[in-house]
Amino acid sequence: MLLSVRHKFKYLVHRWKKLNFVRLLLIGFISFLLTSVLLYQIAPAPEIPIISEKFRKFEEHKNDYNTLFFGSSRIYRHIIPRVFDRQMASKGYNIKSYNLGVSGMNFAETYFFIQQILETKPMNIKWVFIEIPDFNLNIADENLKTNRVIYWHTLKHTLWIYRFIFKADFSVRTKLLLIQEHTIPLIHNLFNISKADPMIRSFILSQTDQNPYLIRETDQRDYSSPQEDGYLALDDEDKKYTHFVKRNQDYLSHLKSYQNNVLKFIENEKKSNNGSSLNTLEIRTIEDITQLIVKIDAQPILIISPILSNQDKFIIASKQGQIPPLISFNNPIKYPELYEPKNRFDSDHLNQAGAHKFTTILAEQFATYLNSQLKKD
Repeated sequence: MLLSVRHKFKYLVHRWKKLNFVRLLLIGFISFLLTSVLLYQIAPAPEIPIISEKFRKFEEHKNDYNTLFFGSSRIYRHIIPRVFDRQMASKGYNIKSYNLGVSGMNFAETYFFIQQILETKPMNIKWVFIEIPDFNLNIADENLKTNRVIYWHTLKHTLWIYRFIFKADFSVRTKLLLIQEHTIPLIHNLFNISKADPMIRSFILSQTDQNPYLIRETDQRDYSSPQEDGYLALDDEDKKYTHFVKRNQDYLSHLKSYQNNVLKFIENEKKSNNGSSLNTLEIRTIEDITQLIVKIDAQPILIISPILSNQDKFIIASKQGQIPPLISFNNPIKYPELYEPKNRFDSDHLNQAGAHKFTTILAEQFATYLNSQLKKD
């Protein structure tokens, strides 16, 4: 009898300790969540090279601009706002533009960045040029925990990305891999890991405020700052960033290969039957992005840079009114000067001379479009 009571007593003590351990875990988890929320309120936004610089510059002068450009390096390195504005002025249009393109920016990040820019409530935006999306959501493993990726993985935006993944015509394996890729930066965003980590080192460990996640990003270097209008030629990057020099040298040493690719592209375009078209999800995604522009009573304009890529499905969709107006330059026959080796920095990008020509032609095309709209009215 006494032994039985003793066993029951030990059992109750064990249960009590176990319950206390669970309570401690629960209290610790709740404390962690509350701390994360607090850090979100007090911690400064992470500094993201180029993006943070451009955001600050735009916010300081947001009501000076009436035209914006968004997209990847094919916007950042290709469109010179001061040249565009000057050319438009010669056509009778008062334009003040700013280049918000950033190297490596995919369509999901572009969508988020446009939202961030428009949340500053600029008063005079009339036209917004957006690079056509490639609908690629892959993120390199080494970039998953970088501020550059974490900042746009808010809960709301990541749910939008999940919806795209679920509805896309991907294999189950691809969908699972993409969901995993985008969940990692989401977790870092939700729990403010990128903000908490430098604060802990700075205030508790008395270390300098260096972000370790930037170190792991292979394409994250201290790039030269963009010029006042947001543009910076690849030619003007500091030569100490040897990856730029190497890209240009590789291009110059394989010019024959590049020229052959241009000829092959022209031949393939001649044989193209224009059978491809945008699917419902792609059209809806473009609509999601461009509706941000429409809501502020501005007009979205899609743009295809001078690249060796068949984009007929976008051109057809625009002609059919499924997506906004589009100005395309992926045509070496129509725009041979944009594909001349002397105007390229590499096979995918223009140099400064090429960007000047491209910007001038873009302004001429845009002025022609605006004139046609005036005649309709």
